[in-house]
Amino acid sequence: TVQKKGISMQLDMDQQNTDKWTQSKAEVERRKAALERTVDALRQSLRAAEEQNQQMQDDNMAGADNFRQLGDKVYALMDQLRQHQMDLRKQEQNGVEKQKRIEGLDRQSKILQDTLQNEVDTKLAAEADARNAAQTQALLQKKNKMLDDALQLALKAQEKVEKRLQDLNDKAAALQTQNDYLGTRIDGNEEDKGALRYELRRGEDELRQTTATNSHLTQKHTEIEDTYNQLTADHAALKAELDYIRREDMLDESGRTKPILIESESKLIERLQINEFLFSAQQARNPIPMLVEKISHILEMIHTAQTHADLYLQDLQRSNSMLTALRQKNMGLYEKVQMCETWKMRALLKIASNEFEMRQGVQGHTRARDKHSLYLDGLQYTNKELKELHAVITSYNKQDSVKEIRLQDNQLDRTSVPYLTQLVDLCPYLTRLDLKRNRLDDAAINELQNFVQRIPGVTAVNVDPVTGDIKAKSGAQNRFVIVLEEQSPPDPDVEVAPSANAMYEEDLSGQVADAFLATGAGITSQTRLQGPNAMQGSVGGVGNTTRTLLPPQRGASVPTAGAPNLPRIPSALQLSP
Repeated sequence: TVQKKGISMQLDMDQQNTDKWTQSKAEVERRKAALERTVDALRQSLRAAEEQNQQMQDDNMAGADNFRQLGDKVYALMDQLRQHQMDLRKQEQNGVEKQKRIEGLDRQSKILQDTLQNEVDTKLAAEADARNAAQTQALLQKKNKMLDDALQLALKAQEKVEKRLQDLNDKAAALQTQNDYLGTRIDGNEEDKGALRYELRRGEDELRQTTATNSHLTQKHTEIEDTYNQLTADHAALKAELDYIRREDMLDESGRTKPILIESESKLIERLQINEFLFSAQQARNPIPMLVEKISHILEMIHTAQTHADLYLQDLQRSNSMLTALRQKNMGLYEKVQMCETWKMRALLKIASNEFEMRQGVQGHTRARDKHSLYLDGLQYTNKELKELHAVITSYNKQDSVKEIRLQDNQLDRTSVPYLTQLVDLCPYLTRLDLKRNRLDDAAINELQNFVQRIPGVTAVNVDPVTGDIKAKSGAQNRFVIVLEEQSPPDPDVEVAPSANAMYEEDLSGQVADAFLATGAGITSQTRLQGPNAMQGSVGGVGNTTRTLLPPQRGASVPTAGAPNLPRIPSALQLSP
């Protein structure tokens, strides 16, 4: 009986254990079904997120193309605007110069008219004076010629008188000698003595008459010389006056007017034939009608230039309005691109940060492990995302726990090698770096191999001849592997995409883009996702560490009607714990 009671008690205990096991099994089944539903929901959300991400990438690429095309159009419009401004300045400067020249020509025309009238009057008076002077000069020349003839006759008569005087002197000397001789013969022939006295008296009379004539001719010669000197002085004065008249009237030696020509470096003098016109106008007897006609022609040309300048100004105003509209449109597109880039950056970094976060409140989320593997395949990670991934790992302080990083099919090229080496240097216990299906060439692979050889503790580096993988060993143990299978050659035709704000780096309009910097797209702030402990003490403590978030973009708070809503990632419901 005791044995039966023991057996029955044991059976009851077994029955109870069986019931408990059944209940625990049912509970496990329910938890399993819940976990499967959670996994399905996560997979659907991840699939939807990938589809939406692909769509966003396509839209982003289309927006980038449109943005690039708009930038090209803006550059072309700016070039046209600059050319139009230069043409307008040239036209305005030419117009101002032409206006100044026209005013100068008007003033010069008035001055020329007054001068011409004065010169005509002066010329008439000068012509009358010249005629009188010519007549006077002719009379004086005749008188001078007559005086020259008289002077020649007087000179000849003087020579004759001088010869006669010399003869008389010789005769007087001979007579004196003879007189002296005859004085000794005073008692000679009286008749001869009387005749000689008579002859001597007659010689003295002739000598006296000749002396008077000589003095009269000498006085007349002096008067003629004075008249000749006066005529020479008058002739020199008249010649100086004629030279002054020629110089003032711009006359040549023959009395014709010298042409007035303009010397200038401007091509308008040659194109408008100003010098030819001045030459022909000065040859005419009345140049005023020709001047009026030429001035009217120049005014017509200035009017035509002013009309063209007005047309250029209208085109410039239309270009400015189109440029303003395009600039506003580009700014709106730039803000949208910045919003998409911000969302993309946050999504990609959140995918990486989910590996490090421990959130027990989210259903289906597992506890954080000591070893972490980052699965970033096909997410189009660029150098910027790699740099931010470095910051995320540092902010979560997970450098020693990252064991594997998968970056397959991300179009990484040689420019990404420095960022990859920084990641490897950041994570000392990294054992695998998967770089399949990227665009790393031989030079990039050699850089990676050289970097792995310099890692402390690495004793040997081998390259798989089939797959090209780089394997680093520390003694006999495999330390680190870089998977490099199926690398595509870099596309030489692919151009480097310009930065989002490349078109704003140079202000083509000459003004600083303050309007752009004042918008939400122009604000640059902290964009790095921080660790889970970044928000501690951010509520009210002064001096505590606060978390810097992205500034709100303009237009992001009010959703646009008909715009698709971005899917929410279940594992990224809380950006901060």
